[in-house]
Amino acid sequence: MRSPIIKRIPEQDYIIKTQDISDVVGLHYKTVCRMAARGDFPAPVELSTRQKGWFASDVYRWLESRQVG
Repeated sequence: MRSPIIKRIPEQDYIIKTQDISDVVGLHYKTVCRMAARGDFPAPVELSTRQKGWFASDVYRWLESRQVG
C-alpha cells in the first residue's frame, strides 16, 4: 500500500515507507538518506531490521520549511 501524497501536515500521523519517500519529497531515496545523516532531513525510524520509514508530520513540516515566499 502506497502512502497518500498530501500537501499539508496530516492531522493523524502515519509512516511514509522507504519505497514512497521519493514520491513525496521529489528526491531520490539515497539523497534523502544522505541528507538525514547530515541532519538536513528528518531522521527515519527503524520499523524492523530491514525496513525504515519517516513520520509524515516530520516530512511535511520539512517540506513547508523549504517553501520559498
